[in-house]
Amino acid sequence: MIKYKAITILVLSLFVLVCSKTKNPVKNPPSFQFESSQSACGGNNSLGKMEAPPKDNSVIFSLHGDTIWVIHRAFYDCCSKIEVEVVKTANGFDLYDHNVSDRSCDCLCIFDITTLIFDLRPGTYFIRYFNIYNMLLDSAVVDIPAKYTGFESSQSKCKGGLYKTDAKTTPYDLEDSVLAWSHADTAWVMHKNDLENCASIVKTKIERTLEGFDLYEYYIVKGNAYCLCYFDITTTPCGLSPGVYLIRVFDTVGEFVGEVELVIPPNE
Repeated sequence: MIKYKAITILVLSLFVLVCSKTKNPVKNPPSFQFESSQSACGGNNSLGKMEAPPKDNSVIFSLHGDTIWVIHRAFYDCCSKIEVEVVKTANGFDLYDHNVSDRSCDCLCIFDITTLIFDLRPGTYFIRYFNIYNMLLDSAVVDIPAKYTGFESSQSKCKGGLYKTDAKTTPYDLEDSVLAWSHADTAWVMHKNDLENCASIVKTKIERTLEGFDLYEYYIVKGNAYCLCYFDITTTPCGLSPGVYLIRVFDTVGEFVGEVELVIPPNE
């Protein structure tokens, strides 16, 4: 028993070592943060004062890492002082322009009003933008993909002994399943009881999705022995951003094995 505990501790230590080499911690509190700024009259492109409104009040949405940028090219009173209110909704954020100036002027001006919403978790965000008159100007869907800094995959030894393929009864009594658990920013995803040729060596590759990750198993060595065996295939992504991840597992022939939902808690 002590021998098996020592081996388990050694394996976990190796996973932590691999992750620590590529780890890039991301500050990601459970609540979002934002800031807004207003350009001088004329906007950032120095278009100057205008006697007539521009053709449109354009809104530009873009993504930079885990930060959503929203730039509203607005046409307001020259003395306007605009502050943006960001309201969290069920599907994303609503942004509202508010004029907090105590002055009004007999001229109009173009302003670039820039809002940054940052420290966001992976997911799909629906963003709407409203002007000072509470009119909807534009909307967009912004996708922030799941993040990780590295991963490893491993294969257990043969479980339950070897089974001859020409035997009268082939043992399919162990059902394969998917288990997952996490510690800090590292996850362990195990495909239990993968039935393979006993000489096979299986690895995993990761593909990002909007909800999390898809794990695809593939052969390093496709065995050709006269026996079958059950293996546990474990994949360990590390350096994960806090959030909820949907993880799906597919076997070596592309068939869906199962899925789990895994939570990486916010950094304290």
